[in-house]
Amino acid sequence: MEADEEKAVASFREHLRSKGFQSGDPIVGEDPPECYLKIGGTDYAVEVMRLVDSVPIDRKAWSRATYEHWAQCLAKEIEEEAKARKVLKGSYQLRVCGPFENAPKLEKTIRRAALQFIGSTQDCPVGCGKFLVSPNEKGLPTGNGRTDLSPEYLHGVGQKFCAITKRGSEPAQVIPRIDSPHWFAWKQDHINEARSLLQGAIFRKKHKLRGVSQPRILILPDNFRYIDTGIYKACFDELQCLEDFHTVCLVDANQQVLMVFTANKSWR
Repeated sequence: MEADEEKAVASFREHLRSKGFQSGDPIVGEDPPECYLKIGGTDYAVEVMRLVDSVPIDRKAWSRATYEHWAQCLAKEIEEEAKARKVLKGSYQLRVCGPFENAPKLEKTIRRAALQFIGSTQDCPVGCGKFLVSPNEKGLPTGNGRTDLSPEYLHGVGQKFCAITKRGSEPAQVIPRIDSPHWFAWKQDHINEARSLLQGAIFRKKHKLRGVSQPRILILPDNFRYIDTGIYKACFDELQCLEDFHTVCLVDANQQVLMVFTANKSWR
């Protein structure tokens, strides 16, 4: 298990202790399961699976983490190239609100346009900006006559875009900002996404553990930062195959445990 998965198991054990149930240290399993926990004299097979949302780009799915990493690397590359050209004399923000179509294919275009903008705005006031990918997703804009891309204005755009704005005279850097791919989603969209994440994890782990005879515990560290526990709770009653596990639980970013299902009500 990776460090964050081990941390989720530790949080689960701490939750059980708070309910009056002691567990032994995890014992590495045969994968499956990833580990065993002895609780009240019973050995439980434990599997851990991180919940990570997916972002569709170019007919394939990027995880949210991959999407953020792409934007962060792009900002770093623009910063390093601008410094190498000796044109970076202020602080800029590369703001990505998406996912927009063909993001990887537009990378060179974005980089070139961003470097051109940085080089031409050393003496321009803070707040000046440019769309690198336009809100209408039809490529780079030919110009809409606007150079003030303030946060208030960008918030009101209401579509997917990539833009660069000047933030200050120093330090010399390009700061990435990645907005939620679900910024404009309705609550029901979030519930559907939460259900899909949970159900997918349950189906995959059910299949993986099909040859394991011990009672099964599925621990799900929640890496999807744009769904709160209330949204998850709204879809619990619609999940299938929960009875194939003794316990299914979520572990949030604060290491709090939320029981999705358990055969032992005293564990809740």
